[in-house]
Amino acid sequence: AIENARLYELAQKAIHVRDEFMSIASHELKTPITTLQIQIQGLLRRIRAVGEAAASEGLNARMTASERQVERLTHLIDDLLDISRITAGRLDLHIERVDFASVVRDVTARLDETLSRAGCALVLKIGEPQIGEWDRLRLDQVVTNLLSNAMKYGGGRPIELALTGDADRVRLDVTDHGIGIEPENQTRIFERFERAVSDHHYGGLGLGLWIARQIVDGLGGRISVRSEARQGSVFSVDLPRTRAADPAPGGGADVKPSEGESEDRVRA
Repeated sequence: AIENARLYELAQKAIHVRDEFMSIASHELKTPITTLQIQIQGLLRRIRAVGEAAASEGLNARMTASERQVERLTHLIDDLLDISRITAGRLDLHIERVDFASVVRDVTARLDETLSRAGCALVLKIGEPQIGEWDRLRLDQVVTNLLSNAMKYGGGRPIELALTGDADRVRLDVTDHGIGIEPENQTRIFERFERAVSDHHYGGLGLGLWIARQIVDGLGGRISVRSEARQGSVFSVDLPRTRAADPAPGGGADVKPSEGESEDRVRA
């Protein structure tokens, strides 16, 4: 028993060191990436300002490609930061009045070019506004992760986003028609660093669905998947319009009410 206690203490210390390293490394990596991103965006603005006739078409294409890679690196670093926050129970939720439909439209507009490159036509089934008490930026993150997942595994086929609701709850369904997921893999894909396919064929850290689940849990909701191999997948997010006082089990979120905080709050 004494030996087990000693080993447990060592394991906890190792976990703490790991999480601290990931947090520090993520912040250190993000500093030069942010500087590089600003420089690339400035050069792109100058290239586009003088017009295609005066600018090198090849240079413009290379700069655009570089900007996409910086965005990808930034996304990966943000995922690493979220791991350390969630593990330490510091994933703050800033609750405010949010229109879920507006969040979905913002995400799809932002990813329009990425959808085109992936060859995925997008079908939106959004009716009236769906108002609830959520964290807007974290809700944006959930939709972004699910749509990115659908593009990655959708095989260039259409993707559908449907938003419905009743008096108490709102439901988002993201449907792709890609490779699908075997039944035995449908639970573990929501775990850290897990995926249902070989990492030699698909990139990423295997964190998007895990982070989405932590956010949805923290908002008192539920995320699930329905899928068959080679028949596509439907990822569903079900959220209450009003969050309970205590976070859902496993959410690991610390809620801070929004005090005049607007949509342009930057994720640190």
